[in-house]
Amino acid sequence: MEVVGEITPTPTFSLTPTPTAAPTSTPVPTLSGGLAFSNSTSPKQVYLGACTPNQVTFEVTVSQPQTVQAVMMFTRLQDVSSGKQTSWDTGTILNPQGNGVFRRSIDTNAINGVNAYIAAYLFYQFVATDSGGEIIGRSPSYKDAVISRCGIVVLPLRSAPLPLQLGTPTATFQVVK
Repeated sequence: MEVVGEITPTPTFSLTPTPTAAPTSTPVPTLSGGLAFSNSTSPKQVYLGACTPNQVTFEVTVSQPQTVQAVMMFTRLQDVSSGKQTSWDTGTILNPQGNGVFRRSIDTNAINGVNAYIAAYLFYQFVATDSGGEIIGRSPSYKDAVISRCGIVVLPLRSAPLPLQLGTPTATFQVVK
C-alpha cells in the first residue's frame, strides 16, 4: 500500500474571513477520483482527558462499494487562536460496515498532536483503496469538528467540505465555568 500521510495535500488559507454554512444533518456527497464520499462526524465538539464527550466517530459512505477494499482517514489539527497546524498523521483504517459504509470511533487523546493546543479544529480526509492497495479516490479535507481542553467551547465553523482555496475566519474561544 502506498504511504499517503505526507502526500495528502496541505490546505492553504488566507486571512480573509469567509461566511460559514449552517450545520446540516444530511451529509453532502463529494466526488473525487470517480468516487462520491458522503461524510458524517459526531459529535462536533469533543474534549481531552476525562471531560466528555472525548471520542469522535467518523463515518463515510463511498458510492462504488464494489471497487473499494479499504478506507483510511488522515487527521491534522489547526490551532483556533494562531492558525498553526500539526502535520498529517500516518492514517487510521476505518472499519467496514457493509454496503460501502466505513466507520471508526477515536479517543481524542489518540489524535496526533492533540496536546499542542488549548482548542483546535480537526481536519480529516478519507482515502479509498482497491483490493491491490492502490489509491482510487480521496475526499476533500473536512474541518467541522473541534477538540479542546475541558471547559473550552468552540463552535465548529462548517459542516461542508472545504475547498483548498477558502480562507478561515479568525476564531475565538470561550471559557465555560
